[in-house]
Amino acid sequence: MYADNKGVKIWYEIHGQGEPTLIMVPGFQIIHSEYFKRFYVPFLSRHLRVVTLDLRGSGKSDGPEDGYDLENWTDDIHAVVQDAGLDCFAMAGSSCGVSMCINYCTNHPASVSHLILLNGFARMIRSESYSAGMPEKDLRGVVQFWHDQPEDMLKGFIELLCSEKYTLRAKELIWQWAHETSPAIWAKGFSCSVQTDVDATLGNLDLPVLIVAGQTDQVVFPSASEYLHQKIRGSRFIPIEDAGHGFLRTWPQVGRHILNFIKPETAPPDPGPAQEVGPRILWISSPIGLGHVKRDLTIADEMRKQKPHLSIDWLAMDPVKTFLENRGERIHPMSQFMRDESGRFENHATASYLLNATEAYWEMDKLLNTNFMVFTDVLSRSPYDLVVGDESWEVLDNLHYNPSLKKAPFVFLTDFIGMTNVSQDPTKQAHVYNLNGSWVEKWQVNPEATDLAVFVGNQDDIPDAPFGEGLPNRRQWAQEHFEFSGYVLSFDPGDYSDRQTIREKLGFSSDEKILLVAVGGTSAGRPLIEKCLETQPALQNTIPGIRTIVMCGPRIDIASFGNFENVEFKPFVSEPVKLYAACDLAVIQGGLATAMELTALNRPFLYFPLKEHFEQQDFVSYRLDKYQAGMRMNFDATDPVKLAQTIAANIGQPKNCHPVNTDGAQKAASMILGLL
Repeated sequence: MYADNKGVKIWYEIHGQGEPTLIMVPGFQIIHSEYFKRFYVPFLSRHLRVVTLDLRGSGKSDGPEDGYDLENWTDDIHAVVQDAGLDCFAMAGSSCGVSMCINYCTNHPASVSHLILLNGFARMIRSESYSAGMPEKDLRGVVQFWHDQPEDMLKGFIELLCSEKYTLRAKELIWQWAHETSPAIWAKGFSCSVQTDVDATLGNLDLPVLIVAGQTDQVVFPSASEYLHQKIRGSRFIPIEDAGHGFLRTWPQVGRHILNFIKPETAPPDPGPAQEVGPRILWISSPIGLGHVKRDLTIADEMRKQKPHLSIDWLAMDPVKTFLENRGERIHPMSQFMRDESGRFENHATASYLLNATEAYWEMDKLLNTNFMVFTDVLSRSPYDLVVGDESWEVLDNLHYNPSLKKAPFVFLTDFIGMTNVSQDPTKQAHVYNLNGSWVEKWQVNPEATDLAVFVGNQDDIPDAPFGEGLPNRRQWAQEHFEFSGYVLSFDPGDYSDRQTIREKLGFSSDEKILLVAVGGTSAGRPLIEKCLETQPALQNTIPGIRTIVMCGPRIDIASFGNFENVEFKPFVSEPVKLYAACDLAVIQGGLATAMELTALNRPFLYFPLKEHFEQQDFVSYRLDKYQAGMRMNFDATDPVKLAQTIAANIGQPKNCHPVNTDGAQKAASMILGLL
């Protein structure tokens, strides 16, 4: 929506329907409302009505040649207030937006109920009475630099904004946002900010004021916020240690501070009485595929055997949520607010069978931050004796940087360590290095954030290679920080050794060949299904009467494929192990769970790792080579004729894979229960 201020259109949006209303004002024109929308609005809008706006010259608002001064900025805000029909509301400003909010309160004192000031200032120019600013001569030089060399100035400024290590994602976002406007507006915006001075009005503020400041801020010195605190009567000051100017990205507890300041009575839904009288566990299972939840349930069931009367609540999203519900598990009501990680991940999959998992995770920061705030909501209301997170990156990331938010012992499960370069793109390679460096740094900053880290596998399942130049060796590093459970199987392979009986129960004759096509729990494997269907004419000529069963999983519509002779499409199969055991050959994507289950059953299979999917291309292939299981295929190099020939050469061929351990669940369960 647009509000009009004397012909200048100001873009604003309304999020949520709660009360009261909060207006969030960004600062300097290189950053617009996406800054708030990315990290805090999803959380705050569950409890409040949140209004975000783009200042003139940024985002979707007009960028006139002039008018970049405190009074026009204030009038822009007021235009939004009037257009939205607001009477009384809270205000939050960040950086340069702080002085705008202070000026608005001065001009409209009856309209604002609460004021939140984030890393801001009353003025920028230093004086005898104000030491928190910079000398005027230096600021004039900076202004001139913005005019003369804007691109170089922007690069340097972004480095100051994101002064913490491994902040490449934030730097890229700000660079992108800045270039949605023009260098001329950068210069005008900064020049006018330099002239801003609301110092004389601070003593007149008569409302609740919260001031939050990163203590390592290199853009607005922390002393500027301390000065605001001294001059504003009754204000509350919260310093954030080890946080820079852009703390909204890595310090989500500020969102909680804002909410509690405006609406302290807010409380999330309670899950109700515990199922059992014993210890209470909150379990977060990764929604990317279904391999995670299957192993989680296997471990959870073993924990229940070892320690009866456990009460387990699951914080989950689909397709995992539905899978758990079908199992009769208890889903925490806050799960309804979790954002769709699986869907966002799948959006990176292409029709050419490419899914760069690093880039998918790289662009998931907004969603992960939102889901972490759901997690904090849960812990703020419900006491738990233990939290288990299966590749719950949002929890891992934030607890390491926000240890005060840890309310119970935390267990982290994963089956890979670090990411690997599988792309020739230098930008993507930089992302891998940044994420790996950040991974290592988390344990250095606050190793106590994770009480137990369990690698679902063995030490030699981890490549003996460094995370990157100047970073530690992965295997050695994992041995220092992780315990090893061995692989977790959801079944005993010995129970499926009588293949003939299993085949008879499934309606398969002893002499027919069964080809199983399985693509896991996401939609990324659809191109592989299509390739297998394209090969049917050649396959029927090569192996007359071959029967193909396609397991589409929960995310692919079987009706979209049409009818094929001797092809049976199955929707989601919750317990596919019988089909795995009964088949003569499987064609699968490169997912670890499916591959390891086929390995444990000694079944022959062809696997097609997704292009640029580092886990499937590197870690899974590394494991399968070690187990002497499966035959790796190249999607692009395999046409229907070649695929038919390869299937014919491998179908029904005996395998003698290295054995997969069957006690992983027991080991993992014992490790976890040791924390209770």
